[in-house]
Amino acid sequence: MLAVEFEMFSFVELIFLIWVLIVVGVPVGLLVLILKLRSIAKKQMLESKKCQFCSEMIKREAVVCRFCGHEQKAEDLA
Repeated sequence: MLAVEFEMFSFVELIFLIWVLIVVGVPVGLLVLILKLRSIAKKQMLESKKCQFCSEMIKREAVVCRFCGHEQKAEDLA
């Protein structure tokens, strides 16, 4: 049977490993978060439009603005 020796990290090596994980992990995590938020914002912009009367963002399929109550024109529904 093969015996594998496992040597524990020294304190300095452990601190260095934690530092590397923080230095690499935090920026990568923030980058992933920013890219996800941008994709969500882009999706919301594609699914919405501005009301002609009150300039609030409403769903593209909306017939009546939920903020001001004005009906949207038929040609704007496409």
